[in-house]
Amino acid sequence: MCVAVIAACGLGDLLSEPRVADVVLTYTGPTTLAIGDTIPVVVTVTVDGRPEPGVRLRAISSDSAVIAVLPAGDRIAARERGTAALTIRFASAIFTDAVPAIVQQLRVSLVPLPGPPPPPPTPPPAVVMP
Repeated sequence: MCVAVIAACGLGDLLSEPRVADVVLTYTGPTTLAIGDTIPVVVTVTVDGRPEPGVRLRAISSDSAVIAVLPAGDRIAARERGTAALTIRFASAIFTDAVPAIVQQLRVSLVPLPGPPPPPPTPPPAVVMP
């Protein structure tokens, strides 16, 4: 009876021998920001080569005067010129140090890097007189 309950609840996997998985975290956001930029922390997580959506991650800045992690933890803000390391790891306490963390160097510059120009402003709608 106990074995059936464990198997039915999916706890059999939890109590079985640990399985080694290939877990990869990849930072996919920009590495150069301008002072004042606020951007999402964009990381892809794959387990054994398959994307793993919805994984909770935690980011920590080596220098919060340069790059600050905002309170919700999903965005960073470029505060002043310089470089800082952003360490990203799993937020769950069930993972051990064996699960990888990544360290991404970010640079903050005074002005935005050149990119595509912003779209032109939308003209106001035409007014038709009766």
